[in-house]
Amino acid sequence: MLCSFTIIRNVLPFMIRKANYSDIAPIVEYLKSVPFDVSRTQLYSAQELYGDFTSGEPGQLDNCLDTQVYRHYLSKGKQTNDIKESMARTLHDHGVYVALGEFFRSHNYLKCIGVMGGHAMLRTDAKFRQIVFLTKQLTEQGFCMLSGGGPGAMEATHLGAWMAGRIDTICHAYSQIL
Repeated sequence: MLCSFTIIRNVLPFMIRKANYSDIAPIVEYLKSVPFDVSRTQLYSAQELYGDFTSGEPGQLDNCLDTQVYRHYLSKGKQTNDIKESMARTLHDHGVYVALGEFFRSHNYLKCIGVMGGHAMLRTDAKFRQIVFLTKQLTEQGFCMLSGGGPGAMEATHLGAWMAGRIDTICHAYSQIL
């Protein structure tokens, strides 16, 4: 992914003052190598995270950006001690944080509910179904549902939001199909 020298200069002024490019080249190369854009300035769309994913086709989830980033995250450790990895995550998360600020300027943040984590929750888990129905009801009451875009609880969140306005029997049927 792209990372400009300008970003590095803004993030690491202490290194720039005393170092030449050859001293920071390994950091720049690492930031380019991660599977996410460290200079991101907007929220992700479903298309970006899942591409042309089609449910029911084996292995398709493996090619999705969300899966690739999650695997990278697990391989580096949830609580990494690697300074380059910490820097990459911080730069990325800062950009998403700024984008969230833009989002909340046009949405009432008191009516937004976020669900993060729960990647391991299976579609067959009773909690998955509970989240679907809860977020359906919340969306029908005017709340905006947000998530990290991943599988499990986050997928259930968006399924529930999508089901808003539909009768519960249709929602039950979809839950059974999954």
